[in-house]
Amino acid sequence: MAVALLLVGVLVSGCTVARLPEDASGAEFRLRGKIAVRGPGDAFSASFDWIQTGEAFDIELWGPLGQGRVHLRGDAGRLTVTDARGATTSGISAEPFMASALGWSVPISALPHWVRGRYDPRSTVAEQRRTADGTLARFEQLGWTVEVSRWAESALGPVPGRVVAVQRERRIVIVCKEWLVA
Repeated sequence: MAVALLLVGVLVSGCTVARLPEDASGAEFRLRGKIAVRGPGDAFSASFDWIQTGEAFDIELWGPLGQGRVHLRGDAGRLTVTDARGATTSGISAEPFMASALGWSVPISALPHWVRGRYDPRSTVAEQRRTADGTLARFEQLGWTVEVSRWAESALGPVPGRVVAVQRERRIVIVCKEWLVA
């Protein structure tokens, strides 16, 4: 279950497009892809199906051949985890639970912005870098360095194909394969 909660923190074809406005809502989307997480002494990868509606998320994760499915539902203040055996844990706050289980956490409320290739407009941003055409390529926020690349057009407008978030020895790579309107 700890690894699954780690993946909540992530929870993202390369043509260059115009930059995405950082203050745009982007609160509703469906994203399918792969995620890889690496830290001191642990590593994990999975496929995922992520539906974001406002602050609420519904994420299903699974390993090779569909094994080990885990279902995560909630928002920054509440989390319900259902593991592959059907056992459910709920009523817990996502970030403190991750910190307790893993010794670190990911800013759950910022992830929907990061995976869309934006920074969270509610938090301070440091060291922004943009490409020559103004596309956001890298920024630092909430102690994480976030790189977005492989921008492409989708039903949602321009979106990244790859998001990498790094904090000290932690690295999360999200490969965004299919963007859909939620």
